[in-house]
Amino acid sequence: MEKTRIMLGFAPEDYEIKKMHGVLATCDADKKITINPQIVKYDRNVIEYIILHEFCHLKFKTHCRKFYELLEQYMPNYRMYARQIENMKY
Repeated sequence: MEKTRIMLGFAPEDYEIKKMHGVLATCDADKKITINPQIVKYDRNVIEYIILHEFCHLKFKTHCRKFYELLEQYMPNYRMYARQIENMKY
């Protein structure tokens, strides 16, 4: 998370590590990111994608065009990592 904070220049108000069913990470309306500890099972690049994805939600609540533009700006190959977790069960 620190790497992403430095890269983007902003950070969540708070974060926590919490086991969740069916979700690897979330960003709530209070700008708090919650991360499922199950992400440690994934490749480092996938973990970085998950973290970046949630950081992008700090700026854009929905998966709008600008959300994906920000994601792609910092991780041009994000689609490859998104596909790796697309149909996984957590």
